[in-house]
Amino acid sequence: MKHIHTAALACIATTCLSAFGFMTPEKQFAVNEFHATISGYTNMEAAATGERKSFGFRNTAAEVQHQSKGKQVPTPGPAVLLASVTTEPVIQTARPGQAKGQSPGDLEKEEAMPKEWAVWQAKMKADFDRTAALRGSVDLQARAWDRFLGTWGQGNPMSRDDENLREQARQRAEVAKTEATRPTQAPSTTAGQAFKDCADCPAMVVVPAGSFTMGSNTGDADEKPVHNVNIKGFAIGETEVTKGQFAAFVAASGHDAGNRCRVFTGSEWEDAPGYSWRNPGFSQTDSDPVACINWNDAQAYVRWVAQKTGKDYRLPSEAQWEYACRAGSIQSFCGSDNAESVAVYGRMGGDNTQPVGTKQANAWGLYDMSGNLWEWTQDCWNGNYQGAPSDGSAWTTGTCRQRVLRGGSWSSYATSTRAALRGRDSTSSRDYYIGFRLARMVQ
Repeated sequence: MKHIHTAALACIATTCLSAFGFMTPEKQFAVNEFHATISGYTNMEAAATGERKSFGFRNTAAEVQHQSKGKQVPTPGPAVLLASVTTEPVIQTARPGQAKGQSPGDLEKEEAMPKEWAVWQAKMKADFDRTAALRGSVDLQARAWDRFLGTWGQGNPMSRDDENLREQARQRAEVAKTEATRPTQAPSTTAGQAFKDCADCPAMVVVPAGSFTMGSNTGDADEKPVHNVNIKGFAIGETEVTKGQFAAFVAASGHDAGNRCRVFTGSEWEDAPGYSWRNPGFSQTDSDPVACINWNDAQAYVRWVAQKTGKDYRLPSEAQWEYACRAGSIQSFCGSDNAESVAVYGRMGGDNTQPVGTKQANAWGLYDMSGNLWEWTQDCWNGNYQGAPSDGSAWTTGTCRQRVLRGGSWSSYATSTRAALRGRDSTSSRDYYIGFRLARMVQ
């Protein structure tokens, strides 16, 4: 109805002006413009409904000619283009810059996608093979398969090989976890054999009796004098105590490990509130080594495991630690002359630790003796080895408010993860680069 009324209005306006003789060329122009405006308005409305319609411009033009006896001929406006009545839908065409179909770049990406997924799949398979070749306790193997599954959770849309590998990994993890809950008897002398005294206990590795040369003639002054030490057989943690293992201890014992930790805030070192073994200032999994642990926290954990198992657990002496680190060889780091192969150091994985057992083990199957976290020992601090015990026992005299640290950490330079390098800290100090591992007598 709106279209009919508009057309009628156009006709009436034209006819009246003609009848009274006022249709001058100027007035004719106004009439034509009026028609054009009305035509455009109506056309826009018609477009909104998906149709185009004529509203009788030709009849209006004929009427003007008739009334003026052929002297006035309206100039066709845009509405003349709509002379024929149609009900065809308006065809929507692409606007500039919105070309239909895929661009050459899209096609290149589509062609490259199978190749990218093939590379991804090859990396997954290589990691699977490395994890399967891992030699260590069943506890370590279970954590290794959990790490694999967490790393390769994304599905491959180009293949089912990824799901097959994940299924194998799940099965192996389940077997390892079942075995890890079964306490085993500690062998007496076989080096490298792993055992556990309880389901929540860290896996321990037997270290054989022997002797070695402790210290370094080319290192720092506190690494001298080089001296010979005799070691009785003992066992030491296969890895550093993990966050998950420490959490089990806190839940069972109620131990308060504080709510402050020394961290680097970006401009300075600060004993900051809100940081602790639960939140050391970086992301960790339960398989990462527990950080922000002081010497007293480590001693509390030792007592808990000893009471739980009835075994003689302790922190390793400094001599025991270096002996286990060297594993019968003379190398710069614990298991290699190449720090990269055995140590998490220098923020190589970011500003954080990495899950235990990520790097290569030494000859006796011990992981992360170099790097990841500095480790507490039982010994009091002494500035050199003058007067040090020669039987492998802990040195319990000296500056005992400070205890010896060994191994370096994720934030250390490679040189700080050397086998002979020594560190120290206050027994009450909790730092986000310090953890520990256990030792226990087996003879």
